Amino acid sequence: MERIFISSLAHGEMAMIRAAARAAVESLDMQPVMFETQPASAEGSRRALLDQVDTCDALLLLVGAEYGEPGARGISPTEEEFQQARERNIDVLALVQDGVDRVPAQQEFLGRVRGTWERGNLTANFTGPGDVTLAVVKTLNAWQRGRAGDDPAPAAVGRALDSPAATSDAGCTAAQGCASSSLPSSTRR
Repeated sequence: MERIFISSLAHGEMAMIRAAARAAVESLDMQPVMFETQPASAEGSRRALLDQVDTCDALLLLVGAEYGEPGARGISPTEEEFQQARERNIDVLALVQDGVDRVPAQQEFLGRVRGTWERGNLTANFTGPGDVTLAVVKTLNAWQRGRAGDDPAPAAVGRALDSPAATSDAGCTAAQGCASSSLPSSTRR
């Protein structure tokens, strides 16, 4: 059973978003790992949670408006969990809340999550507790397919670009970047 660490702030609207994300993870027969699922411990919460990141298959990062209170290292617990996952080569799956005004520190963190063109991450979006469940399910399903070497997206796009339907009246294919292609604009380059 895959273990998915859910990382985000835990107060305000994010508490409801975390609960919805947890339900989505459980619906896929995966084990959510978050401070809410941990037993009482004599170990400090920071160390206990960072140790749990190491035991997970992926870190599901939920990015909202607020950054969180920086700790002793000068970063928020959420960013510390993100860094721990990166250092351990644990997959980071980031979902970003739309329609919120991010505080500057959170916007900067989001920039670090997304990274650069060469070494960046794609992120999925959600608006709140009502649609985060679907975003989590889609993200985790795609992640599982990718892990299994089963991602049909590249092959499907390749087939679409090579199909007769992708050829315009002038004989120009979508792979050549023709504006008159019959492919949807989201598939064109």
